[in-house]
Amino acid sequence: MLCLVLNAPTIEEDLRILERNRRYVQMAELRVDTLKDPLTATDFPDKAGLPVILTIRRTRDGGMYTGSEDSRKELLRELSQGNFSYVDMEVDLNFPSLEYDLMARGVDIIRSMHDFNGIPKDLPELAKVVASCGEIPKIAVTLSSQAELDEFAHNAELMKGIPRKILIGMGHFGMETRVRYKQYGSMLTFCAESNPVAVGLIPPEELSNLIASDLN
Repeated sequence: MLCLVLNAPTIEEDLRILERNRRYVQMAELRVDTLKDPLTATDFPDKAGLPVILTIRRTRDGGMYTGSEDSRKELLRELSQGNFSYVDMEVDLNFPSLEYDLMARGVDIIRSMHDFNGIPKDLPELAKVVASCGEIPKIAVTLSSQAELDEFAHNAELMKGIPRKILIGMGHFGMETRVRYKQYGSMLTFCAESNPVAVGLIPPEELSNLIASDLN
């Protein structure tokens, strides 16, 4: 699946971006942290007409949310009452009341971890713990060399027993992981019209063509 990252300042612009790229993607991630008015996001999945991930990304994880953690948690709780198919929650976010509510409603939790300095140790073990809780592990790490790409591939092989996971290599050496995401066992790959924090997001049409070419 191709997932379109929507990081515009308004819902209206996000919807326009989605319409321009709908033929290339199967789902979307709404980056609420980039919205001028986050409270307009609640009914976005109904307007979008495809599965949507709710994400409010902190600055230390590459996002733009600068409010307090308590404010972010309250915003997550409020917006997640909309018809989102997935809610992104970082591995260090302890929010059991929301976790129980989401699971009771059949909303999948994506448990994400971002590292912009390289590949942390024990990634397969972390992913297995997350998956054992019924959540989807998402691991995004910066790759700075061919050696790190090889290490990433080795970690992906160790995680092949996890049926639902998201594995992303950021940066130039991570492009292969985005194009050949299925070979790494990832359930989806992300694309976007804009790449504000330079993590290596590829435009939807270009990524779709790259994947098609790689399969031929």
